[in-house]
Amino acid sequence: MALAGLLGERCDGVAIVSTGVRIKSLSTILKMPASSRRTFLVARLSPSLLYAPHRVAANDFHLSKDGEDRLVRYFFEGHAHDLNRVENDPFFYKAIRNLIAFSFQDVERLVHDVTYWAQDWSQLLNGLPKSMPKLSIVGAENRQFKTQEVLAWCEANGWQASVFEDEGQLLVFSKAADIAELIVQQVTNK
Repeated sequence: MALAGLLGERCDGVAIVSTGVRIKSLSTILKMPASSRRTFLVARLSPSLLYAPHRVAANDFHLSKDGEDRLVRYFFEGHAHDLNRVENDPFFYKAIRNLIAFSFQDVERLVHDVTYWAQDWSQLLNGLPKSMPKLSIVGAENRQFKTQEVLAWCEANGWQASVFEDEGQLLVFSKAADIAELIVQQVTNK
């Protein structure tokens, strides 16, 4: 969104997929599943405390297949829909394993990103032209970011919303072609 704000009218639109909405208050974080809540709460209140546990988790992940499995499953603790997919479909397991491996390549970047995400990043919205198409795509089974909150946020901020039933956080992997089509439709129908 920061880049779209800088580009202004030269940018055809903005789409966010399974990223939730700005987190204005701690109450939003407290509604998250435990694994997400623990990280986001610390990121909001005392981000420097995230470095040590994230380094430990990164080491555990990289040291053994058991460590890898623990982290992949921990990522979806409290997300039964997505956890079932990760445990039963090698495609989803590998996708998340690769995502976590990438994230743990640079723990400082990971902590920075999570800390930024856990804050109220609404200032990014101020730089977007009002005429720019804006789209939020979310899965109805996403347990980290509640669908109703995403829909209410979209309505209040002039964003279009698209909800995929029977999808959770893995939406970007399971419906990539559908998401791409939605984005193309959004930016070509300004």
